[in-house]
Amino acid sequence: MISELVRIAIGQFAINSTWEALQSPDLSDAQLRELQSAWESVDFAEQTEAVLAMERVSDTLTFSHWRESYPSPSELGLADSSKSGLAELRELGQNVLEDPKEGAKALWHRYPGYWTWKWWQSYDDELVSAETVQACLETVRAARKDHPIAPVQKQLAQQAALINQAHPGAGTWLGFLVGTGGSLERLLIRVGGIETQRSLLITAIALKRYHLKHSAYPAELTELIPDFFLRLPLDPMDGQPLRYHLKPDGTFLLYSVGEDGHDDGGDPTPTEPATRVNKSWWRGIDAVWPSPATKEEVTAEFERVARSRNVTLQIRPANPLAASPTNSAK
Repeated sequence: MISELVRIAIGQFAINSTWEALQSPDLSDAQLRELQSAWESVDFAEQTEAVLAMERVSDTLTFSHWRESYPSPSELGLADSSKSGLAELRELGQNVLEDPKEGAKALWHRYPGYWTWKWWQSYDDELVSAETVQACLETVRAARKDHPIAPVQKQLAQQAALINQAHPGAGTWLGFLVGTGGSLERLLIRVGGIETQRSLLITAIALKRYHLKHSAYPAELTELIPDFFLRLPLDPMDGQPLRYHLKPDGTFLLYSVGEDGHDDGGDPTPTEPATRVNKSWWRGIDAVWPSPATKEEVTAEFERVARSRNVTLQIRPANPLAASPTNSAK
């Protein structure tokens, strides 16, 4: 799962870099076609299905290992093999002498607690883990069949809550649960986000190719078929075509309905206060494909920075490659 999250992060860096490259007027159709084909070959949802299938197998092996040897929750289930049973018992006894309350608690947790967990509670914990991973796996499979991600994610959250309600004691002894719904749900949110960005990117490349050929953008996305698409990319969030509007100035508005699955007309307003972590163009009410800042916006931003630093800056002509992929001068 961690490897897939790293892969998604790399993909987001690459998408932003591709956005910058698309601002260049020097790309040929052959280069754009190759770039579009490369991005079309990437499928984060397919990889996530394999990840979850592996998590399901790994969790089964993990519980089996834990039943064979005492796991230490502080080490996420990895027992300290450097200590013999006698040495560990001696250490626990010393802890009782130094701090009777906490020492006795640790001793009780280690011996009767582990045996109880091993012969009884561990099977309930494993069942919760398996059911949760399976629910996530089925969610990804549904999304890969062009089912909208937003509603199936809501169904997953409800299903995970029902699983936890049916097993109220799960994870009590361990202090955590393998394959917990929260971490898996967050993974699927990240997958939905990167697939949304990828769908917007592929469409933006095709629009660039159309503009290169016709010196204007199309009135509708359907005009990209069949020269640039055999089939239009869909919005992963609601399963409908991406929203597209040709503006009076000849530019375009391209967006996804975002994580809530509701079309707000291409509103890029952030859903929460921007921080270093979540300051991303797709984290708006709608996920709007960013346009480069205008010359006036670039000038205003340089002046704002100069005022904040109390310095005088010489403003040079705006370089479109220097503009950040945001939906405003900020």
